[in-house]
Amino acid sequence: MNNENSEIKTAILKIWNEYIKRDYEDGKIAYESDLDFRLGAYLLEILEKKGYEIFSKPHLVTLNKYPDYVICKDYEIMAFVELKLKRTTPRGKNEYPIFEEDFYKFIEYFKVKNNFSEKLSLNPETGKLSEEKEYRINDNVEFYFCVIAMKDAAAVYCERIKEILENDPKWTKNNQLLTREVLKRTSVFYGRIQNSPEFGYCTF
Repeated sequence: MNNENSEIKTAILKIWNEYIKRDYEDGKIAYESDLDFRLGAYLLEILEKKGYEIFSKPHLVTLNKYPDYVICKDYEIMAFVELKLKRTTPRGKNEYPIFEEDFYKFIEYFKVKNNFSEKLSLNPETGKLSEEKEYRINDNVEFYFCVIAMKDAAAVYCERIKEILENDPKWTKNNQLLTREVLKRTSVFYGRIQNSPEFGYCTF
């Protein structure tokens, strides 16, 4: 799938290649939390005016999952976003992202999409989640994995991610058609760091 005309993908592409790359090169993204709040702020700035809602780490009660971002429009979840950042530690050791669970989440979301219903927005008068607004997963839901890591990390290459997942016993227990469909809907936005950082994206 990987819809090149998606408003969400177009927004993330601009944010990633222009703003996140600039902020990283300016030394402003040292931790995953830095990536988190900057990406979220840029997404809000671009997508909110187009009628999208963005929820940060909502608790999906039916699955007991906390995606990094859920992007919605007209009470439908249009995209799930997961983030990772790993780099050299203060002691000089390179750290590498563990990404498998993020992709397992994507599969779970896709698997339940036809029977999914969650409360995400707040009723400001009660301080509780609104009983009147139920969010469902759109049939054309998209998945985004946004990662900054060392250039030799598997997590910044689609072909290596796919190879590792396909050889993971937990992964192979999943329906293969379902797995392929999820990967077709997934884009990886990467920052390959260490000696001339490279920012871009790849698909499966």
